Amino acid sequence: MTFSGLVPESRDTWRAAISDAQAMPVCGDGPETRLSVPPSWMKVENQGPINSCSANGITSCAEKCEYARTKKAVQLSRWFQYVESEIYTYGAAGRDQGATLSAALRVGREIGFVPESDEPYPATYDSNRMRFNTEIKALAAERKITSTISLASGYSAWRTLLGKDIGAVLLGMYWPVQLDSRCFATRVPTGGGGHAIAGLFLADTTDANGNPDVWILNSHSTSFGLNGWFKVTRSFIEDLQSRDDFGNVGVSDMSVPGPRVVDWSRREMIC
Repeated sequence: MTFSGLVPESRDTWRAAISDAQAMPVCGDGPETRLSVPPSWMKVENQGPINSCSANGITSCAEKCEYARTKKAVQLSRWFQYVESEIYTYGAAGRDQGATLSAALRVGREIGFVPESDEPYPATYDSNRMRFNTEIKALAAERKITSTISLASGYSAWRTLLGKDIGAVLLGMYWPVQLDSRCFATRVPTGGGGHAIAGLFLADTTDANGNPDVWILNSHSTSFGLNGWFKVTRSFIEDLQSRDDFGNVGVSDMSVPGPRVVDWSRREMIC
């Protein structure tokens, strides 16, 4: 099978990448955040002709974590993440053949993120912009994913992570999906390859058993789905985790993840 930006990797490679992932904390009762629409400050991006879906997915997760930590919205550089992820995937950048999910995760944890304004996303793959100076690398070190969280228990882990405002879900899956009139995704029998996306919030809609749906942010512009977003159900997530090979993991800005309450509608600053 071909891929469309997310490079397949072995299960052993993915397991090694998340070998130190923390167990999902037991959060008990208390408020659960569910959103009727995603927050307006979370910008929907378009990866365009560049195979950078893994970078789009990890930066969206980090932008949510940054907002939860600082109460300030920031747009992070997808170009920086993609080039560094290529280096982890192939040993060098310059191919524009995508990257692995574990590479994107490693960059976020080991190198960090820089604002979009410092390394803006090009209209096409720019082979002349594949080396970043020491100042940019130092700036990236100020923003890192602090912890990863195991989602081995499936939907319940997703619900706790997102509903208790602990972090976000970085995930890969076979693509494309089919969307119905309400922008819910269903599986397509044959896919064109792998795609990385970000699971960011619980929705205020539920399945027949009262399980909240999940808002997913895509990187194919606002023309896709509901202004760039779509929803998945509990059954979709359970099917995803049982069949897809690309992996999924929780990411957080907290070294010791735990429940908190965040006002996602508030916006103090856009960088």
